[in-house]
Amino acid sequence: MSGYQLEGTLAFPNNMGAEMVAIDADGRGIRKITLEGAGSGTSSFGKSQIPQFVDGSDRIYFYDGTALFSIHQDGSDRINLLSVKGPKAHFSPKPFPAADIKVSPDGRYALAIAGYAAYVVTIPPANGDTPDVIVMSPQVPVKKITDMGADEIFWSSDGSRINWTAGSTIYSRPFDPAIFFIVEEEEDEEQEEEEKDEEASEESSEDADMEGEESESMEGSEADDEQAGEEEPEDYKFLEQEDAVSSYKVTVTVPRDVPVGTLLLSGARVLTMSGAG
Repeated sequence: MSGYQLEGTLAFPNNMGAEMVAIDADGRGIRKITLEGAGSGTSSFGKSQIPQFVDGSDRIYFYDGTALFSIHQDGSDRINLLSVKGPKAHFSPKPFPAADIKVSPDGRYALAIAGYAAYVVTIPPANGDTPDVIVMSPQVPVKKITDMGADEIFWSSDGSRINWTAGSTIYSRPFDPAIFFIVEEEEDEEQEEEEKDEEASEESSEDADMEGEESESMEGSEADDEQAGEEEPEDYKFLEQEDAVSSYKVTVTVPRDVPVGTLLLSGARVLTMSGAG
């Protein structure tokens, strides 16, 4: 099977009344794909009617709102690959499932929208259980790529770029798994070292207080405050503003419809804003 994924979600409006069929390249051999366990004679895939494909594989991939899974072309042998959950929603006490998941062309990674943000998630090897990845505390390499949300996510055909949209802007950034997650790991290590230094500083301050060196501790604190006040805070840089990210704002301009002629309304009742009647 060639190709990556069906482009555009409008092919199945609202995913209602659509069937999944396989067609030979010559236009013959039309076969309806029935999801195993969905009931006799039905091919309904619910939310999962947007097929995705992986290079070199004859399996079909779907996301049904709960898990990313794959099946044979006859609808059998379902394998759950990944479940991604984001921050808790105001109406749910538990982490909320991802709004969308797209598998990479090589089948090793996935793009996910969780909590209105986009993430790149490593797909762990299938072992019979559905890996449940919580983006706030993942057990596999995960990297957040947006701060300002994402509406749609998609891979380039060769998997070398990650693309997403937010409003009328299209974003894109290169994806090289050999270095993509390394920066994140280095930042985590630096953050851990900073936290350790802060803890050590707090313990040292507490020991000084216990020894009765209150005045010296106060002087040191005041000096730290003065030094901190002299430093100008660095401007926060959104993930979308990183050097590796390119963006293109789509502007559609069409002529405005200007009415021409005279329109007469007859038999209408006019309701005034003052007084009764």
